[in-house]
Amino acid sequence: MKHSLLSTLFSSNMNGFMSSLGELLHSKGFPHWTIWKVSNGSLCEPLLSTDGISTGMYDIYDLGYDGTDYITSQVTITHLSEQCIISSGVFCKGSASYNLAVTLHQPSTEVQFVWLKSIAIFLGIHADQLESDNRRLEMFIDYQKKIDFIKGSGRILKSFTTNEVIMASLDMFTES
Repeated sequence: MKHSLLSTLFSSNMNGFMSSLGELLHSKGFPHWTIWKVSNGSLCEPLLSTDGISTGMYDIYDLGYDGTDYITSQVTITHLSEQCIISSGVFCKGSASYNLAVTLHQPSTEVQFVWLKSIAIFLGIHADQLESDNRRLEMFIDYQKKIDFIKGSGRILKSFTTNEVIMASLDMFTES
């Protein structure tokens, strides 16, 4: 099944996005590639790969970053017994910094590489959006846990007398 860029950009979670992006790359004729998660703008971790490195953390410069949004010179990465030759690739920028990289392990045609460079911004923005959605969901879950704890602590506090609560509060106040 041919995948389109739109189906990739409309994926609703990061796993679906990675899977759809991998299928899109394959359908566009990229046989060997790795999709990297870029954290803090410079720490790269492989997420999905047809071959090459499958584990480890690397600096963005290890992937061939030279200040531009794409890689044009060949780079070799070695991790334990795994070796990966990067022939080209793109760095995808979200709202503030790089959050994704796609490296190609075989030379691509100029048309393929221009296509990959042209969609990099959209991939970065969508990855950024999915990450922020995930963070909002985690914050909401943490908030709900705190609310549930406060509701539960009300039942606990009801079992204490007022004098016990005042004494514990004064004790805690004097210790701090």
